[in-house]
Amino acid sequence: MTRSAHRSMVAALVAVVAAVVLAAPAHARTTTSPGAILRFPSGAVPDANALAAALSDPSVGTIIFEKGLNSFTSSVTIFRRTGVTLCGATSKSGDTIIETSGTVGVLLDESSDITIRGLTIRSTAAAGEAVRLQAVRSSSVEGFVRNVSVRNCHLEAFVPLRGTVRASGLDVADSTLEVTRAGGAGVLWEDGPNLLVTRTKFTCSASDFATAGVLVRGALVAESEGDRARSVILTRNTVQGDFATGFDLADVVDTRILRNRFTFSTTTYTGDGGRAAIAVRRQAASALTEDFEIRSNKVRGAHTGVYLLNTGAGKVIGNDLRGCGSPLADTRFSDTGCAIRLSLFGPNCDIRIDGNDLRGLQSAAGAAAAVVSPPGNAPLCFDDGVTNRIDAGRNLYQP
Repeated sequence: MTRSAHRSMVAALVAVVAAVVLAAPAHARTTTSPGAILRFPSGAVPDANALAAALSDPSVGTIIFEKGLNSFTSSVTIFRRTGVTLCGATSKSGDTIIETSGTVGVLLDESSDITIRGLTIRSTAAAGEAVRLQAVRSSSVEGFVRNVSVRNCHLEAFVPLRGTVRASGLDVADSTLEVTRAGGAGVLWEDGPNLLVTRTKFTCSASDFATAGVLVRGALVAESEGDRARSVILTRNTVQGDFATGFDLADVVDTRILRNRFTFSTTTYTGDGGRAAIAVRRQAASALTEDFEIRSNKVRGAHTGVYLLNTGAGKVIGNDLRGCGSPLADTRFSDTGCAIRLSLFGPNCDIRIDGNDLRGLQSAAGAAAAVVSPPGNAPLCFDDGVTNRIDAGRNLYQP
């Protein structure tokens, strides 16, 4: 074959391939484009009604909120969407504020793969929520919310971040969650799987105490079908404020509480109840909370460092619980506190408690570092080989 003939054949082949591609139906030619990017407010999206229309448009992938205060009287709602991003105009969350006088600032419903970043989101309502993952609206209306990422945000509300029953896949990082009213919680999570919170600060600006930085309620919720929250990971967070409990986790399975810091200015919250930094408990599930690990956390100023109530197998290892306890008895536990408190469900203890620093406790001199009930079961939780550190003269548990 001559060179010119070869060139002619190649050209003909290219033409055929091009014709086939051009003739393919439109749905066969896919794109990796994230969708249209719109700004609010702008000429294209001037007001709340236009914003709602844009968020319901499947061609819109990102809404950038302009710097300053963006006020709403109802929720910014993402409904039946996949792959949507809400973000601020800059990388600083304080530059861009979404504020609502309604109950919920940003509402997610029947949606997945949602990203919220670089925003301050605030609800000024008495029982308001900054962000809600509304997987179930009521006992008769089912839905879903999956795979939500919150990054570099400041959320302010009675409940800054809530996931209803069967919400799944919430990933929070590098944010601040501020409880603004008495009785609120930073993250209120029901019974869904896959909750990850890392490098996030929990604060409380309420005039009275907040319930918890993270509160997992599990099967206690009326709409729950008895499920237990699975794969809960809380790591490298900071809790500081008037919280009754730092992390309060009920009916959880496969839970890791790692390298968090809890700092309280007083050992009792408003009302003279003793603070607990970390509580893991069975609430309403048919089986015990189990497969939990509480490791390498640092607690300062708590009446009780770690509180385990009717739990199954788990680990409490390498935590710095120095200085827990109080010289005065409280109204929550009716004693002077301790580093570790265990209430056992039966005659067995499947909890490994090892390598914790339990020195410098502020509780009464004759009080043990660990309070176990019923007291006769205490030796079951502390093998002869454990290496918890305690002050000379203080018992590890009640003899």
